[in-house]
Amino acid sequence: MVALSFFYALAAHAARPSQVVCCTRSLPKATPIPVPRRILKNVAQHALSRGYTVRFATASDMLAELAAQDSSSILARRLRRYTSPQLLCVDEVGYLSYNSRYADLLFEVVTRRYDAGKPILLSTDKAFSEWSKVFPHAACVVTLVDGLIHRAEIIDIEADSYRLKEAKELTAARTKRRTKKPPPS
Repeated sequence: MVALSFFYALAAHAARPSQVVCCTRSLPKATPIPVPRRILKNVAQHALSRGYTVRFATASDMLAELAAQDSSSILARRLRRYTSPQLLCVDEVGYLSYNSRYADLLFEVVTRRYDAGKPILLSTDKAFSEWSKVFPHAACVVTLVDGLIHRAEIIDIEADSYRLKEAKELTAARTKRRTKKPPPS
């Protein structure tokens, strides 16, 4: 378990202007990755308790909501939902592939927040060098990554999934119960 002081330090980093904190983790695709989400949620909760405005969203939810807007005035209003909070937490970047429109929308959010000096906490299971697979055919990927990592604190988490650990323990316990012989009658 990560110590609470780590979350305070992370929150302090995120409170710096133009600070991006990226929680990354490289594990096999089948492994659930809850650790970065927990970190994002804990930092968001800490920021809220300190009076900051916070928005938490998965990348797919945020980008789908922005892409669904038909008019530029509605899109501008929706963009403000993600650019106006003092802290934006974006979870699960890299789990899905997105088209160029989604890449452009993420670029717009990142650029506006960068220009305003507002931090982003982001979790991803992909190295930045692999983001061209997340946003294939998008021209802005290099600039997007450049804007994210400039003045960023990148935290690479190498830990086993607690869900996988619990599943293995549960399977072992079930196997042990099945192999126990019933008492003689």
